[in-house]
Amino acid sequence: MKAGNITRAVNSPQQFDINHLFGNVYELTHTDNTQKVTVTDRESNKKHTEYEYRLYLETVSVDNYDDMVSALVALKYTPGDEISLMRKGITDSENEEYAVYLAYVTACKTFAREYYGVQNVTHD
Repeated sequence: MKAGNITRAVNSPQQFDINHLFGNVYELTHTDNTQKVTVTDRESNKKHTEYEYRLYLETVSVDNYDDMVSALVALKYTPGDEISLMRKGITDSENEEYAVYLAYVTACKTFAREYYGVQNVTHD
């Protein structure tokens, strides 16, 4: 699995975000492992809450729903990761890593459907 970057923000991040840059070029982000962190301001000594999370970010060319799903999955998993996880799933369909991977792929499909306004996809 790709590492992503540990990031902090004042506002809670969205799990997925798509930013259409131009033509078929998009900036995609995915966040996970979001945790609330209490931070003390150095100057005022006041405490406030921030959100720490792992950020995955890519700029990609996307032409359709299928491309979008593939690009979203690729934010977090390399092709080698996917093959390894599928082998684990074939060997043990209850494998925890495989279950996490399937949940992520399902979330990617759901988000891409919502973005494109797709109701039914017959080959999911």
